[in-house]
Amino acid sequence: MTTEPSRFNQHQHKMDIQISSNSKLRLKSVVALLLLTAVLLVWWWMQPPRLKTDELLFAEVLHGTFQKKLQVSGQFKPLDSFWLVVPAEGVLTSLTVRPGSVLQPGQLLASITSHTLEQNIKKAQAAYAQAEAEYKAQQAQSEIDYSAAEIALLHAQHQAETSQMDMATNAPLLESGIVSRLQFEKLTKITLQNELILKAEQARLQSLKRLQQAKLTAILVKNKQMAHELEELVLLQQRLQIRAAEAGVVTQLAENLMPGQTLVAGSPIIQFAGSNSLYTELYVPAMYANSLQHGLVVTLHLQSGSLQGVVNRIDPRVVNDRITVDVVLPQKLPSEARAELAVRASILLSEQPDSVFVQRPFYVQADELQSVFIQAADGQSIYKRDVKFGAVSGNQIEVISGIVPNDKLLLTELTSGMFQNSRIMLEPQS
Repeated sequence: MTTEPSRFNQHQHKMDIQISSNSKLRLKSVVALLLLTAVLLVWWWMQPPRLKTDELLFAEVLHGTFQKKLQVSGQFKPLDSFWLVVPAEGVLTSLTVRPGSVLQPGQLLASITSHTLEQNIKKAQAAYAQAEAEYKAQQAQSEIDYSAAEIALLHAQHQAETSQMDMATNAPLLESGIVSRLQFEKLTKITLQNELILKAEQARLQSLKRLQQAKLTAILVKNKQMAHELEELVLLQQRLQIRAAEAGVVTQLAENLMPGQTLVAGSPIIQFAGSNSLYTELYVPAMYANSLQHGLVVTLHLQSGSLQGVVNRIDPRVVNDRITVDVVLPQKLPSEARAELAVRASILLSEQPDSVFVQRPFYVQADELQSVFIQAADGQSIYKRDVKFGAVSGNQIEVISGIVPNDKLLLTELTSGMFQNSRIMLEPQS
C-alpha cells in the first residue's frame, strides 16, 4: 500500500520538472523574438524614408540674366467710345444686347420699325416708276419726231439734187436757144429755194436732236435724283436694323430702353466701344509705385499668345491700395482683344545679368532663408539644404546663396512628416 503512492509522487515530480523546463524554453523563445523585433524596428527606424521618383517634380538652377517682372491684372479699354443713334423715328421692336455684350462685326443689336418711312418708300417707288414710264414715253416720241425730221431732210435733199440736175441739163439748151432765159431763171430760182429748204431741214434736224437730248437729259437727271432719294430711304430703312460696324463691346444703354418704346430720330440708344483702337489699363499694388516708370515693357498674356506694349501713363492716385497704369498697344491687335476684356500682364521692372535663379516652388517666399530639398548628384536621393532666396519674378525666384547652377531643386511639397527628414531615398520610376 505504501509503494503505490510513492511511485505516483515520483512520477508527478518528474512531470513538474519537465513542464517547468518547457516553460523556460518558451519564455526564452519569446524574449529572443522580442529582441529580434526590436532590432529590426531600430534598423528600420534608422533607414532613410523613400519616395518614388515619378511622383516628384524638379527644377534646374539656372545662371544668366534674371528679369524682375511684376505680375498684375487689368483690362482692355477703348480709346474712343460712341453712341449709336436712332436713324429715323420709329418703334423699338427688339433689343438683343445689354451692357457688357461682346459684339462681332455685323451683329444685330436692335430693330426699329417706322411706318412713316415705309409709306415714304412706297410713295417714292410709285413716283420713280411713273417717272421711268414718262422717260420711256418721251424717248419713244423723240424717236418718232426725229424719224419724221430725217424723212423731211431726205425729201429736201432729193428736191435739191433734182433741181441741180435740171439746171445742169438745161444750161446747154439755154445757149442753143431751146430753153428760154425766162424758163432757165425760173429753174434757177427753184434750185435756190430747194437749197434753202435743204439747209433749213438740216438745221431743224440738228435743233430737234439737241432739243430732244436736252429733254431726255433733264428727265434722266430728275429720275436719277428720284432713284437716289429712293435708295437713301431704303438705306435708311436698313439702318433701322442697328448692327455693329466692328468688333467691340456694349458699354451702356439709354435709360429705360425697352422694346415697344417710340424713339425719336437722332436719340442715342446704345454706347459702343470698338476693338480697333484699344489700350490696356493695369492695376498695380501701390507698394510697387516707386518701381514703375514710363517706357517699361509690358507683356499681356492672352489665350492666342502674348502681346507686348509700353507703359505710357502712371496715375499716382491710390484707390483700394493700388494705382492705375496705362499701356500703349501696337496698332494691329489679335481678334480676341476687345474693350473690357480682363487680362493678365507682366511688367519688366529690371534685368540683372550674371544672376542665379530657379523656378519658384509655391511654398517658397521671397527674401527668406528656407529649407529645401536638392537632388543628389547620383539621382538616388534628395537632401535638405538651407537656401537664401531673393526677389520673385513671375514663376521664378532669385537665388542668393545655398545652391548653385545645375543643382536640381525639388518643387513638390512634402508632407510635414517627410519634411522632418534630412535625407530621403528615391525609388526608380515604376
